[in-house]
Amino acid sequence: MALPPDSRDIAQGAQMLLRLNHNRIMFANIIRRPDLHAGKLFYELGKYLSLRLAADTMAAVAALQQKADALIIPLLDEKKEAAHKGKRPDHDSLPDDIKALYVDNANILHQMRDLHAKLRIKSSGKYRPCDRYDDLTALLALHDRYVSNWEAYDHAAPLPASDAARPAAGATAAAAAAEEPSAPAGTMDGTAAAEEEDTAAKPKRKTRTRDGAE
Repeated sequence: MALPPDSRDIAQGAQMLLRLNHNRIMFANIIRRPDLHAGKLFYELGKYLSLRLAADTMAAVAALQQKADALIIPLLDEKKEAAHKGKRPDHDSLPDDIKALYVDNANILHQMRDLHAKLRIKSSGKYRPCDRYDDLTALLALHDRYVSNWEAYDHAAPLPASDAARPAAGATAAAAAAEEPSAPAGTMDGTAAAEEEDTAAKPKRKTRTRDGAE
């Protein structure tokens, strides 16, 4: 069916349709007058293809839904969720990228709750199974990322005590600037004072008026 009409094998298509609908009269008509019955052949094969794809989709969605129910529902249960160790006592001594995983998992959990609620709405009769496929796939991907984040967070080694206590370079510079004494109000630094002394030492230049008077 993916081939253009003029490249399709009519006889092979007729054999396939016969195995599907067991209609020998239709098969004989297609073989006898393929130019007249080719459209009917492709239409009938298209119907069976749609039904097959729909059945495959329904089976795939059912499998995904079963997997999501087993993994996500216990995770979203607040009582069971509390059983996780959560934030480590040495959280502040972990590398920044590891600490970020803890925050990321809080966001992921929120996204999973939203998707789960959305899927419950789409489970009603007015939605088709294929309408839930993308959401189920996204939900399971979030779950995998959530579990992977906890695995990395729980087993990460903290930084050495000297590195954990060492402030960032920007913070050190800011602290040094804050500790540097500033000049009191009404005073000037050494450079400005020297410039003022040079100005005072220079003799004032006399000016003349147009009539020669100073």
